[in-house]
Amino acid sequence: AQLFTVTGSVESAQKAMAALSDIASGLPFSIQEVTQAFITLRNFGLKATEDSLKSYANIAAASGKALNDAIQAVANATVGEFERLKAFGIKAKVAGEQVTFTFRGIETQVDKTASAIGNYLEAIGSEDLAGAAARQVDTLGGAFSNPGDQIALATNELAKEPGFIDQLTNTSRESTRT
Repeated sequence: AQLFTVTGSVESAQKAMAALSDIASGLPFSIQEVTQAFITLRNFGLKATEDSLKSYANIAAASGKALNDAIQAVANATVGEFERLKAFGIKAKVAGEQVTFTFRGIETQVDKTASAIGNYLEAIGSEDLAGAAARQVDTLGGAFSNPGDQIALATNELAKEPGFIDQLTNTSRESTRT
């Protein structure tokens, strides 16, 4: 339902779900986390591509943080709120229409626009921290995220069956009345 809202159609939502499922399979984050990241990025008007999601996943994984924490930090930064970036080792100073970011001792100045800030942060994940998320897929935590994704996808397919949701909601309403 949320994907329908942000993509605008059932067909687009289904395509997005298939793509997000593929992306999640290569990350140490669940399909639910990746889907929520996609929705948050889209709601902020930011790029929600495979590359951007993987990049932000690298930032989260390298910092030992949840994907949503990284996405929220990025989203906040694009509207001029930089406090949450500190949790990922990224500092920011604003001077007029420029932002100077410091990451791993290297200062980089960008325009104070959502796209320039988003592009800079995406570059950190795709260049400086490249592969951080993929390396975690082979860990115990990564091994546990993918079976959970399979259950979520199977449940999603089951929910597509005609009448399933109606039957489920009618059954749950009846059980709460007794």
